Amino acid sequence: MFSKKITYSTLIHLLFLIFFSLGISQKANGQEQESQKKIKIFNKKDKSEKPKKDKTEKSKKDKIEKPKKDKTEKSKKDKSKKPKKDKNELSTIHLKNGIVLKGKITEQTKDSLKLRLLSNSQLAFKQTNIQKISNTPLFNEVTKKRYLIIDIGYTIGTQKFISDPYSYNTNNVYRGISLHGVGGRIFSPHLAIGAGVGFDIHGDGIFMPLHLDIRGDAFASKKATPTYYGGIGYGFLVNDNKPNATKTSPGGIFYTYGIGLKLQGNSSKATLITLGQQSQNIEWQTEQNLGFQYEKTWYNRMVIKLSFMFN
Repeated sequence: MFSKKITYSTLIHLLFLIFFSLGISQKANGQEQESQKKIKIFNKKDKSEKPKKDKTEKSKKDKIEKPKKDKTEKSKKDKSKKPKKDKNELSTIHLKNGIVLKGKITEQTKDSLKLRLLSNSQLAFKQTNIQKISNTPLFNEVTKKRYLIIDIGYTIGTQKFISDPYSYNTNNVYRGISLHGVGGRIFSPHLAIGAGVGFDIHGDGIFMPLHLDIRGDAFASKKATPTYYGGIGYGFLVNDNKPNATKTSPGGIFYTYGIGLKLQGNSSKATLITLGQQSQNIEWQTEQNLGFQYEKTWYNRMVIKLSFMFN
């Protein structure tokens, strides 16, 4: 009986311990499940608390912080750092053998140089064969300039008479004054074309020539350079001082040419001193005992001019 009681009591205790342990484990499992649920809910709350606009706001902030103009400003700064090349610049290459070439330098290294001529042909040179390089304005830059010249001249010379079948020169020396104004366009340092008008005082009257003007300089970039000029046109007789004669035409052919020295002042002013030839033609009708005689007269003059040029 005692052993049976012991066994029954032990069984009861064992069963009680088993049920108690099961209850504790179930309770622990329930607590664990509840804690996991709480964690899931908490995570969901965290996700829900994060607004969807954060990404857009961040992107907007990033866009605001990085303005689009940065690239343009950098490119402008980079462009400003690079020196601008003068498109209106012409290079003159002086070789050691005496040859001088003009054009645009397309490529230049320590050992060689490539030059594009005005005819668009390209040449290459070794640096050891080049004596010096100088730069001058291109012709298209010069063509933007116009010129105006005021000539004050002193004339001296003789007169030639042509009366068929005779012609002769007088021994008399005639002096006079010449005043001309010329204007036109400069096409290159060596060529300028324009038109002129003036007044020339000769012994038999005053002429007003209208003429074409062609002129140019020997050198482009020097302060003192040889210069030339020429012109041809028609001179009108505006004042007749020849007695017993009448003109058979309004005037006659006029031409002039000469050389001199041009002294460049600033970029828009220059002074010219020239020596040249000037001739004016006209036909007269004179009354003789037996009738009328037609006589062509050439007023041939040497002219010394002081000229002022503006452009």
